[in-house]
Amino acid sequence: MNVPAEKYRLIEWVINLQDVDLLKELLAIRRASEGKAGMNEIVGSAPDGSPITVEELIARAEESERDIEAGRVSDIDEVMERLLGS
Repeated sequence: MNVPAEKYRLIEWVINLQDVDLLKELLAIRRASEGKAGMNEIVGSAPDGSPITVEELIARAEESERDIEAGRVSDIDEVMERLLGS
């Protein structure tokens, strides 16, 4: 296999790629090959539409774990009552 030639052909193919889903898959492969996603990489959004980074997502999960351990939880009936006021 001529590695430099294959890399060049791959670069040309990516440049002309129009399939957004396939491009996302390639980016995921790249991130995985580089180790892990950067802590400041945006991975989602909050209910208000603001971006959430990996670091913020981890912090939210850790806070949720602490709430669960401290017993600060509500079952579905309590949540529905608060939302609907019945």
